[in-house]
Amino acid sequence: MTKIIVTISVSCFLLFQPEMHGQTAGVANGGISGTLKTEDGTPVDALIRIGRPSSPTGLGVTSPLPALPTVAVNLAASNASGAFQATSLPPGTYEICATVLAGGYTDPCLWETSGTLVTVAAGQTATATITLKKAATLRVHITDTANLISDSPQGAIVLAALYAGRYYPLVKKNQDSSGRDYEIAVPFDRDVRFTIRPMGLTVVDSNNVNVTNGQVLSATYSSSGSAPAVLNYRVTGRR
Repeated sequence: MTKIIVTISVSCFLLFQPEMHGQTAGVANGGISGTLKTEDGTPVDALIRIGRPSSPTGLGVTSPLPALPTVAVNLAASNASGAFQATSLPPGTYEICATVLAGGYTDPCLWETSGTLVTVAAGQTATATITLKKAATLRVHITDTANLISDSPQGAIVLAALYAGRYYPLVKKNQDSSGRDYEIAVPFDRDVRFTIRPMGLTVVDSNNVNVTNGQVLSATYSSSGSAPAVLNYRVTGRR
């Protein structure tokens, strides 16, 4: 059951596209007044993106438009309701996406059919509430004591989650002399596949099985189960 919350500390950044600035001749701009929440009431820092609705590219991202400078809005403890504002928007339909910087929650624009859709009328302020769902964190550790990973075709490892025809690369969270840690937030109770594909390297899994030609694992993480175990791999040389 979704828990409606009234306390949340959020730092939000609104990425405005060029169509959102300026005003069509004779047509008044509008705006969006929104609130960001999490289903379990946990305070988070999030990146909020507002743009035109996603195109059916299968990339899990909003349609690319020419970029403008980022406009930052800081919602600190003094604005603990999680409210955010976007002004000077030409009339039309907008998609709101939200990414929790520390992970642990899914971005609706990535894992759902779309983000929150809002229609802005001329001279009016539309309202929107975004409730982020908790997620499992898929973690991968790659031992590389010889520092053979070079992030180039001669020494790279491609790590990704696959779901519903979409491809989600894992994010590197840490690197030291012993290796690297990667992770990604994935939805609970869905069949998510993990793929690892070395390029120019030989790699073995925790059972010492060679995965040089790639490996695909299927896993469903239950919202009522324990945290997913870390997947461990080891770089053994070049090829």
